[in-house]
Amino acid sequence: MNPVPEIAVVFGCVFTSAMLTYFWLPVLGRLKVLDVPNERSSHQRPVVRGGGVSIALTWSLAAAAVAAFSGWPRAVIALIALTIGMASLGFLDDVRAQDARLRLAIQFTLAAAAVAGGLAVQRLSFPRLGVLELSWVSPILCTVSLVAVVNLFNFMDGIDGLAAGQTVVAGAVMAVGAALHRQPTLSLLSAALAAAAAGYIPFNWSPARCFMGDAGSYTCGVLIAGMLLLGERGGIPLVAVGLASAPFFLDATYTLLRRILGRQPLFVAHRTHVYQRLVVSGWSHRRVTSLYLAVGALFGVAGLLWIQPT
Repeated sequence: MNPVPEIAVVFGCVFTSAMLTYFWLPVLGRLKVLDVPNERSSHQRPVVRGGGVSIALTWSLAAAAVAAFSGWPRAVIALIALTIGMASLGFLDDVRAQDARLRLAIQFTLAAAAVAGGLAVQRLSFPRLGVLELSWVSPILCTVSLVAVVNLFNFMDGIDGLAAGQTVVAGAVMAVGAALHRQPTLSLLSAALAAAAAGYIPFNWSPARCFMGDAGSYTCGVLIAGMLLLGERGGIPLVAVGLASAPFFLDATYTLLRRILGRQPLFVAHRTHVYQRLVVSGWSHRRVTSLYLAVGALFGVAGLLWIQPT
């Protein structure tokens, strides 16, 4: 596969994302879109939020260009529309908190529309183990999975650089996996996601100048989930390339289950995630984030070694 398009996409998206973020932050400041710390926060001063809009815009523009050169694949169009919808919903929540039930209902509506538009997968493949046919449950499972990943990603966006860094790692691993399986469109889309997050992360690295907010966490979560589905449709085992996100989502799932079993409210801010407890114990944001990203990268490499290129 010719690496030139990937290189052009990466450099273009890094530059575009960085420039958009640079000019967007003063606007957020003037609009007073701020994350004000409380007793459960991991930061000490008000910080502008909503910076993830630059990731959503950068990826959407790059994806539209890739889709145009690829003949406008139906599934890619569905993912672009879903991303724009989720980013818009997230930014509305950044500006003014929305009712959790209404927000969840809109997320399910957007996800169901995207699945109907082409994001559904009919089977799950497990390298060297076999294939699981999903049959009629496929649309339900795909819709629930998209919404679940969006919210789990949002739960994990709590310290400097963690969510954006995870997006860089996951996107890079998916780009390599897609290239190994000769899926150029998915490789370009994944590289664009990693690059868009990489252009944003200097503004979010500790000490953060901005937070990605729900606009960013919804975008990154839905794109990671959506491109894993696209990969599975193209013969790239979801479970393998998804390993790059395993430490990130294991923390989120473990904490969620603990809160459910403890009958604690799920949509109330807290400090019970593993990464939050590490920060409370004295670890710096940089140290915790670096640990998660390093483990995610190692898992990602293991996943790439697990899959068998076509």
